[in-house]
Amino acid sequence: MPAEEFAVRHAMKYLRASEQVDAYTAEKTAARDWIKANIRELGEPDEDGNIVWEFDPVPSGDSFCSGLKLQRRVSEYIDEESARALIEDAGLAPRCIRRIYTEEIDLDELYAANQEGLITDEEMDSIIEVDENWALVKIK
Repeated sequence: MPAEEFAVRHAMKYLRASEQVDAYTAEKTAARDWIKANIRELGEPDEDGNIVWEFDPVPSGDSFCSGLKLQRRVSEYIDEESARALIEDAGLAPRCIRRIYTEEIDLDELYAANQEGLITDEEMDSIIEVDENWALVKIK
């Protein structure tokens, strides 16, 4: 077989495989999106806020899958603008804002001020932002 014909054969395999990957990816994405939109009716929340949908085991790769879990993932961060306002209102700027090259909130001092009762828990809660996202994971 001439070298060019051999190379074209591999190019065709590559292109066919790429098309299959694209098709499977689209199919997987559509199925995932449908499940994420409907899993709350199919499953039950657990103590961590995840939604767990269990079903009879089905083949999955070289093992079995007995359910899916919409896993809750939470990230907390301080809303800097709100924190600065809180610090100014509490008169804690000299303590909680330090100057390096730019000002930044000294979170250790801010939390210490909370522990000392200079800032209430409710005030601290008011400056904490929460991001939440979900991941669909297999249950084995």
